[in-house]
Amino acid sequence: MKIDEKQFEQIVAGLNIDDRPNTEHKQALRKKMLDACKESPSETTAIRIQPVWSKIMKSRAAQGAIVTMIIIGALIGIKLLDGTPVYGMSEVVEQLRNARTIHIYNSIHYEKNQAIERNEKYVLEDWIDIEGGRTRTSAFGIIRVHNRESGKPQMIQALIEHVFDGEYQMQVNQHFKSVHFNKLSNFQKLLHTKKAVESFLDKTYLSSKELSEYVKVGQEKIDNEQLDIWQRKKLFTNSIYKTICWVKPSTCEIRYVKAWKKKKDDDKGEWKLVSDVKIEFNVTPPPNTFSTEVPEGYRHANTKDTAYESPLRSRQLPLETIEGSIVTAFTLPDGSVIMGWYSEDKNNTSPDDSIFENLEAGGDIPKLPAEIYSIESFEDKETGTLSDTIYYGRHLAYTKKEGRFYEWSIYIPDKNIVQQEALPRYRVLAKLNPETRQDPNREYLDRTVSSLTIRPSEFNAFVLGAMKECSDNPEAIENITYDMVSELSNKIRNSIEK
Repeated sequence: MKIDEKQFEQIVAGLNIDDRPNTEHKQALRKKMLDACKESPSETTAIRIQPVWSKIMKSRAAQGAIVTMIIIGALIGIKLLDGTPVYGMSEVVEQLRNARTIHIYNSIHYEKNQAIERNEKYVLEDWIDIEGGRTRTSAFGIIRVHNRESGKPQMIQALIEHVFDGEYQMQVNQHFKSVHFNKLSNFQKLLHTKKAVESFLDKTYLSSKELSEYVKVGQEKIDNEQLDIWQRKKLFTNSIYKTICWVKPSTCEIRYVKAWKKKKDDDKGEWKLVSDVKIEFNVTPPPNTFSTEVPEGYRHANTKDTAYESPLRSRQLPLETIEGSIVTAFTLPDGSVIMGWYSEDKNNTSPDDSIFENLEAGGDIPKLPAEIYSIESFEDKETGTLSDTIYYGRHLAYTKKEGRFYEWSIYIPDKNIVQQEALPRYRVLAKLNPETRQDPNREYLDRTVSSLTIRPSEFNAFVLGAMKECSDNPEAIENITYDMVSELSNKIRNSIEK
């Protein structure tokens, strides 16, 4: 018998269930379920999970919740006692983040464009050693070259590989057969590995913002594994994207991800495959996977001996008389963005220390030569359409390293943004100081910057880690905590609403 949604609501209402969940209990229960997924190999899933449930059942609150789940499960056909854990896509992504290694095969399908003469398919292989802090990733980039025959510039698509062995990062341009080395600090290593994982999630439509859009639609047996099928459809301005994930339910491990797209108004149109990804967890990488030895015949711009530790920097500020850069940016769970940046007048060799005197967290941003007073978020990644969210810029802290001041601003949205992308992008809004230098008819710093969404437990490692990276006195910012910043954001948002 099939039960429709209205009938289901009436049945549940008749059960007299207390539907006001205890938040702490719910979080503890979810953690235990996730741990059960993580610890149990498929062959012994039922045996390994039973002791966890026996512990949970000792709680009176849990007993009521389990009885309720069993009653509802019986009505709608959900099996809870067959050894398969109850899970959602958020648990699937958490399993991926907690893996020791991730091995990725990605078949990318490119349509003809200014850099590609015809439709092309490429297979890229990436490795992320989360435990060891090593990565090997590949991507295609469009670069401008000089065409000797025509004498005109030409756009081509080039494969760029990045190999990080835990100390040195080697960038390999396969078109020019060239190599360049960078050396990363301890904090940059941590940031690099985190971004590699989140970038993969972003490219495969598995960021936090997109997880709630997935619906379980069935099962399929692939290579003798029974896999759950999760599907998501997303409407953009010009296109519809469809993503399907195949998940092993006994371990919450994602095996395959495929994405298609078609034109928005073409109901009968063909779905075109965009990417086809196969994922392996906790596989030992082959020898030399993370080798940074220069391939034979490749020219190198520098060597490991001459490579230096680059300062933390995300985007340079493209201004004629001002030197500056956006250092990094982090997005918090409520949508607030912490951004580190600096700007200096090229004609003034000694920065004005008085600008940073008497600053308070939550007060005005200091009047630096170029002031990033706000940011804008994107509503549609496909077309670059901006959202109507307004971000209010405020001062949070400042650091100083080797004579350079770094401003750390917080940008609070006028509404609470619960679901975040893994790597959201923002458009930077800036003005020049003093106002006499400002051209009213010109937009300054029309640039976008990529941020990294972090959880409360990651605040110290990443936000404070970045501040310490840009400070001669790391102890000076230890009073900045996640709770302090969260409270500050709420106060500013409440004052805006009033």
